[in-house]
Amino acid sequence: MELIKWAEQKFGGVTSFTTVQNLKTITRTEAQGTKPGSSNCVLENEDISQKPFLKTETEPKGIISCVPEPQNTSYDEIHVINIPEDSTVRNVYLQVKKQGTSLFLRGPQGTTWTFLRTDFWKLGSNNDIQVPQIQSKIERTYTGTLSGDKSEDVQKMALEYFKVSYFTSYSEITLNATTIFLGIGKQHNLPERSPTVKTAMDKNMIPITTNAPNQMPLTMALYTSPDYRLPLDPETRLQTNKRIYAEISGNTLGGMVLTLKVINCIVCSKASCSVRKELPFMLEACSVDSCQNSARLSFSLDQLQETTSTMWDLECSVNLCHSENCVEGGRVRRNLEVTQSCQPQ
Repeated sequence: MELIKWAEQKFGGVTSFTTVQNLKTITRTEAQGTKPGSSNCVLENEDISQKPFLKTETEPKGIISCVPEPQNTSYDEIHVINIPEDSTVRNVYLQVKKQGTSLFLRGPQGTTWTFLRTDFWKLGSNNDIQVPQIQSKIERTYTGTLSGDKSEDVQKMALEYFKVSYFTSYSEITLNATTIFLGIGKQHNLPERSPTVKTAMDKNMIPITTNAPNQMPLTMALYTSPDYRLPLDPETRLQTNKRIYAEISGNTLGGMVLTLKVINCIVCSKASCSVRKELPFMLEACSVDSCQNSARLSFSLDQLQETTSTMWDLECSVNLCHSENCVEGGRVRRNLEVTQSCQPQ
């Protein structure tokens, strides 16, 4: 855009604007038609193909892919992307356009993969991962014994990491650019299983999305005991004089471990939410191993004792934290059916 503004100021307008990727040579075609400096000022029809233009020659596209025959269409998609050691690419911006997609990303040391959307998929990489909504980098998740940039080695890394015997596609990127934008998923008329790539010579050229990120899918399970062993059936009626224990959990990026922090909870009557109450709760202690990507709390429904409604919605707001950085994680909701309990005199 800066170049277009400069041309408009310099020449008064722009006839065309062209972006060239992987440029090899650029030459000026021989000038024909009306000769410069001619005294003949009579306008004549000319073949535009004979006018002088710049001629460009580009290198072959720097991404190659193979797509094996699918063994079972019900399998999740697994895309393997490899940047060989001799490639200059070190910064990759990705946009995954389909949920349920798994990615294995392999690059030279110093490569950073940055996701433009916080879609939630399974992810493995020997490099650092950057999610803009979580400001600190996530260290490499693949720590296996296999190494190398050969296609066979990288494919074995992915199969070892995901513990599967198949992959959806394998791609190698060898571009003369330090930064690229990579889209995974269907785009225009391209096959949905083929990654698409765009190069960028400057980080500012990367089209950062302005849409709100997809939030983590959250679930809530209820228990009547603090041992959290037997979740209650969703149809179970809850007594208002009993303490209820809840566990909120979500799915995250591959080996990425997040801390879930419960911000607040409310209960809302099913009758058009005619009654809405803040629900006090207590956070329950939980070991790191037991509460990876989850949080535990407990609460009492005694404030519903005097209400006439028996059907309620319970909704809790959650933040997602990595190290000291937190972002809004969304809300989790579930139905409650309560039964009034006889209070002791």
